[in-house]
Amino acid sequence: LLIVSLLAWSSWPNTFKAVSKKWRFELYYCDFALGFLLASILAAFTFGSLGSDGFSFVDDLLLAGKKQDAFAMMAGLVFNLGNMLFAAAIYVSGIAPAAPVALGVALILNALLSPLVGSPSGLPLRLAGVAIVLAAVVSGIMASRRWALAKLIEAMQTGRTKSTRKVVSGKAVALSIAAGLFLGGSVPLMQMGRDSEISLGPYSFSFVVALGVFISTFIFNLFFMNLPVQGKPADMAEYFRAPTKSHFAGLAGGAIALVGLLTGLLSLRADGAAQL
Repeated sequence: LLIVSLLAWSSWPNTFKAVSKKWRFELYYCDFALGFLLASILAAFTFGSLGSDGFSFVDDLLLAGKKQDAFAMMAGLVFNLGNMLFAAAIYVSGIAPAAPVALGVALILNALLSPLVGSPSGLPLRLAGVAIVLAAVVSGIMASRRWALAKLIEAMQTGRTKSTRKVVSGKAVALSIAAGLFLGGSVPLMQMGRDSEISLGPYSFSFVVALGVFISTFIFNLFFMNLPVQGKPADMAEYFRAPTKSHFAGLAGGAIALVGLLTGLLSLRADGAAQL
């Protein structure tokens, strides 16, 4: 389950990369959020209602505490802002520079915050992992800036730009770091929403998170579309003029990301020594 989760989380950005040259991330993300929600509903009413304990997905929703529902919804909001910033960083600089920084910062923050809301065991290994990931993030930032500077110098030499300033924008790095902070910050909220006898199960939890993602997308997108990270403000009319391929990419990206979330949640249901 963890391997599937890792493959899903690392694969969904490729659906945006495939259409990013003709498709604004703000518009892509509308389909992403819809695909995320639809996949959670499909999973909930199929696998999520076939358990041997006799409880269906709807039963699980009704029995959960309101506090757990609130934590799950908040986790969806925080996660979604981080994921949208991650998509913005990909739009500005591509996957290669954005992913290591954003996901590295998320891992570091998650590792540091998790003991506050969960078990503090394994602290030496946790700190060692944080140090290694931090070194990787710093190396990724340095490599990204060197690569961008090399591309700028090449553009100067071939006459593709009139600028003579050898200055590389830090926008993509800033977006990636901000994305990592929100993505990492959403994980403790998910933990607090699960740590209770009346907490939501994996399928109902992923549905509430997906509902938070879907609702918040249209709120956050008001800012991203009118105050774009790059280029002119986006026009919603472009969404309806886009080819089917672009819409399908967004829906597929959201569904793949939901698989990553759900399989990760399911893996946490393992008992005792089987839990990682």
